[in-house]
Amino acid sequence: MTAVEIAWDILDKIATIMDIIVGGVALWGLLFPTNFWSNIRKHLRGNIHQGGEEVDNINADGIIFTVSKKDTPIWTMKRANPQRVYLIGSQQTMEAVNSIKDFAHSKNIVVSDEELKDVDNVSEAKQLVTHAIEQLRQHGCKKIVIDVTGGKTPMSIGAFQAGDEADLTVIYVTAPFDQALKKPNLDSARIYVIREGQYGEQRGE
Repeated sequence: MTAVEIAWDILDKIATIMDIIVGGVALWGLLFPTNFWSNIRKHLRGNIHQGGEEVDNINADGIIFTVSKKDTPIWTMKRANPQRVYLIGSQQTMEAVNSIKDFAHSKNIVVSDEELKDVDNVSEAKQLVTHAIEQLRQHGCKKIVIDVTGGKTPMSIGAFQAGDEADLTVIYVTAPFDQALKKPNLDSARIYVIREGQYGEQRGE
């Protein structure tokens, strides 16, 4: 067997092994979709802040939230005191969206919202967040921040992609879950900048 034949034989074996690995992962995700994707999400959520810088506050006149629960967006709004917010929710999170809207109205914050039809569609989430960015800019917002804490992982990915293309600051808020109260312990919440935007003043000093 020549050297070329040996090289091709090795490459063929590597390709076969890769096919087995990819097929196994896909089969596992198909057989155990809830646990599989839940574990992936927990890994991303738990480690996303490691690549970002913790900040005390965020200076923003417009904030876009991907929404799952009401607590964290309300906490962030209290700290940032934006003029406008844009909520990206879903049919399953309308109760939380409405609670956030009620809080925003009580603080004279102008609020808009969009409903995501498919929470697993990264492209749709990106499109809605891009539209939200355009709307906030049309209303005069100069310091726009995207909070990707809430929602399913595809929503957060789409929101991050939109923020990256628009060169905006993207943040993530972490807070330990209080088992007794069945909600995040926001007394221990932290803000991480996972993407620095074009406006340096967006970071609270």
